[in-house]
Amino acid sequence: MIRQQVRSKGSKLSVSVEPRDEKALEKALEIHRKAIVIDTHNDITTAMTNDDYDLAGPPPVPYRTSIERMKQGGLTAEFFSLYVKPWYVTNGGAARRTLDMIDSVYRAVERHPNDLMLATSAADIRRAKKQKKIAALMGIEGGHAIENSIAALREFHRLGVRYITLTWNNTNDWPTRREARKSTMA
Repeated sequence: MIRQQVRSKGSKLSVSVEPRDEKALEKALEIHRKAIVIDTHNDITTAMTNDDYDLAGPPPVPYRTSIERMKQGGLTAEFFSLYVKPWYVTNGGAARRTLDMIDSVYRAVERHPNDLMLATSAADIRRAKKQKKIAALMGIEGGHAIENSIAALREFHRLGVRYITLTWNNTNDWPTRREARKSTMA
């Protein structure tokens, strides 16, 4: 055991640090490399759409996503979040904005076919792992993106979207956000 002394605002703090168990670390890394690792929500799609951010470049602030970083972290699959601001509920264009974001994900896959592949199923994720690629999946953040259209929902599914949250921080015509529901129940 190693004892270290740390100074913090004039006082000393004594900390005991166990030496790192290299065998355990190597075993953990081996398990991690074999595992399917999925990030279920990444907002980088906003920068990809607004700024034409290329995932091969250095990530823009405040985002930290790049192909290099995804690979370093052992990521198998990424759900690119299709976040559409509630502003679109009032002003219209939510479905169009969602299509623009879907197009950004498609363009990233087309730009980097050796690193990314579009995925819509667990089988696709496993295939990406075998091919040493990152599976690109999509999910819509906020039901307002479909503009009350079941046809839009079906089309988004055809384009590869595999989940949709019913609400975000706003209420739609069919679901209400939790805070709105509380105030109407009081």
